[in-house]
Amino acid sequence: SKLPEPEAKSATLMQASEKLQMPELGFGTFDNFDEPKYMAEAVKVALAHGYRHLDCAELYGTEDSVGSAIAESLTKEGLKRSDLFICSKVWCNHMRPDAVKKACLRSLQALKTSYLDLYLIHWPAAWIGDKFFNDDGDFFVGEQDDVPIHETWKALEGLVKDGLVRHIGVSNFGVSHLERLLSVCKIRPYCNQVEVHPHLVQEPLVAFCKKNDIRVVAFHPIGKPSHRELDQPIALKEPIIQEMAQVHSVSPAQIILRWHIQRGVHVIPKSCTAERIASNARVFHFTLSDKEMAAISALNCDARFANPPWMDGIGFD
Repeated sequence: SKLPEPEAKSATLMQASEKLQMPELGFGTFDNFDEPKYMAEAVKVALAHGYRHLDCAELYGTEDSVGSAIAESLTKEGLKRSDLFICSKVWCNHMRPDAVKKACLRSLQALKTSYLDLYLIHWPAAWIGDKFFNDDGDFFVGEQDDVPIHETWKALEGLVKDGLVRHIGVSNFGVSHLERLLSVCKIRPYCNQVEVHPHLVQEPLVAFCKKNDIRVVAFHPIGKPSHRELDQPIALKEPIIQEMAQVHSVSPAQIILRWHIQRGVHVIPKSCTAERIASNARVFHFTLSDKEMAAISALNCDARFANPPWMDGIGFD
């Protein structure tokens, strides 16, 4: 379908370039595309519509496609590398210090950049193995690796010292994980990327992160509606959210993304549909009232969808 014309770029979207601050709205690059070209096209559409924060990871298997899209868009959109905020993550089988740097260098090569704005520990878990997925498509989980998290973090701090990475952070860390890390780190985590949406509000974790100057980035920010079971709640279909969408003349997804942003939570929605990519970027022209914000937060039922087996013995607290 014909792409909607990009609107004037939001100042909020564009603010990352000089101070290297992470834009509130980013674009997620994890999806089960049949062909890499679809991810490349999605990233090009996102950059055309003002997204400047790209969320990547070695696990996703899309960094080559993202890198190609970036290279093409820098010229087409008249951008510089410094206009973009690019994040990647180290996977659980590369948590040993010598493996961390090798993983980072592979991501840099795939993304066709000399540095990352942000590099994250993907999960507070570590195992031994050299592959990401089993033959059936499920995550490969090897024998547990006993490497302490502070050793992995020290390796990330080394990447900052080497000029390969500008900020470092974590993903899927709970309060107890963060407390342990804060007690030993030299560089404090820049952000914590976690699952947050109206059915998993995560207020204690968000409050802890804000208190400790750790930015919160929400993945599955609208609740990943296409992957819900019949008995699981779907945020987009909540009557209160649909009513707000009508009042503000926006989509339910825009309402939810706006709710995150007003909470001070960064968001990284993902889509391969041009119209949705464009629509998700238009969340800065309206404001939710305090009553509307509270009504969305009241939908919380602690419904966690990203709950992999390796977290059973670790926990999200």
